Amino acid sequence: MRSVADLGALRDAILTARSGDGGERLMSDIAGILSAAGVPLWRASTATHVIHPELLGHQLYWVRGVGATSRPRDPGILGTATWVGTPVEKVVTLGHDEIRQRLEIPPQSMPYRVLDELREQGATDYFILGLDVSEALAAGSENPFYRRTWISFATDAAGGFRDEHLDILRSLRVALAARLSLEASRSSGLAIMNAYLGANAARRILSGGWRRGTGEPLRAVVWFCDMRGFTTFSDARPAREVVETLDAYFDAVASPVDKHGGEVLKFIGDAVLGVFPIASDPAPACLAAMSAARDACANLAALNTKRASAKLPPLGAGIAMHTGEVMYGNIGAQNRLDFTVIGAPVNEVCRVEPLTRTLGVDVLLTAAFVREAGLLGAPSFGMHALKGVGSELEVFGLPPA
Repeated sequence: MRSVADLGALRDAILTARSGDGGERLMSDIAGILSAAGVPLWRASTATHVIHPELLGHQLYWVRGVGATSRPRDPGILGTATWVGTPVEKVVTLGHDEIRQRLEIPPQSMPYRVLDELREQGATDYFILGLDVSEALAAGSENPFYRRTWISFATDAAGGFRDEHLDILRSLRVALAARLSLEASRSSGLAIMNAYLGANAARRILSGGWRRGTGEPLRAVVWFCDMRGFTTFSDARPAREVVETLDAYFDAVASPVDKHGGEVLKFIGDAVLGVFPIASDPAPACLAAMSAARDACANLAALNTKRASAKLPPLGAGIAMHTGEVMYGNIGAQNRLDFTVIGAPVNEVCRVEPLTRTLGVDVLLTAAFVREAGLLGAPSFGMHALKGVGSELEVFGLPPA
């Protein structure tokens, strides 16, 4: 058995292991610390559970000679064979402190089918510790994923882990729980901010740009999409159906903004406001915004096909795109702030979008957008007066793809 001083040094090393790279650096550090302490690791794995509307968390893997990787896990995994009846399920939801399973046994004797793959790859022994992280995410929650996580170890050493190896791992339980609690808190904070604010705003907040009134000028394509007939629809339908319809609609029209490198800033009722930042050359941002608009229209058409088969009314939307300089920053009241863009281009694009109904098209571009994109063949729909805008603007349709 190692001395108290040796174990103290190991605990300190675990507690100061590095973050970053989605948890992969932490996983590498933990595996490296344990390997250097004489534990014959071949593979190690853990999970950082997060508070997120559609994500259970990330599973981290380390394999000797390969390194660490991270995989997102959604709640759907809980109904599969990779969860049900596994050692991980037992330590997370059933409260087992640990499970040790030797793998050098006949296949028919294996109680956990999920471990067959490890044995086939040469592993001889498996050990998993349940870890209490109840203060890291949502203290007091009954959700087991907010209270427990785990870390597992496998070796390919002949005869498996020795008792002294398992004693080392057990002695580090509290340190491992504390370090993974910190990682879970960090990951959850980032996941929540990404989900509700967008990746760019989340990054700015985490880097210190969270004070009210802070902001910076940004040249960007401003992308605005609004559903048609939403007021009539929402008045005539049950609230649950309205919410389900909005979710499907936003998946269709907002997801392409992220896909093509833009940032969805906010959902305003049934409208989507997004930006595509412009670098030195505006054309790439403009082309990306047009691709997002085309994808949104195609997605909405596919959604309407499904709705027609369910005898539901079709959904319509108009999209407008404009370019210019906006102020991107943090505004709001003392106790409620919001990252957004403000400026004349935002006001103007919101006024252009209603013209899609008048002109009978799905997408409109401003003259500024057409000029900066260097478009040829975009059909002009002439000059139009816009409410609240001092001068008329010329608008265009999408050119042929």
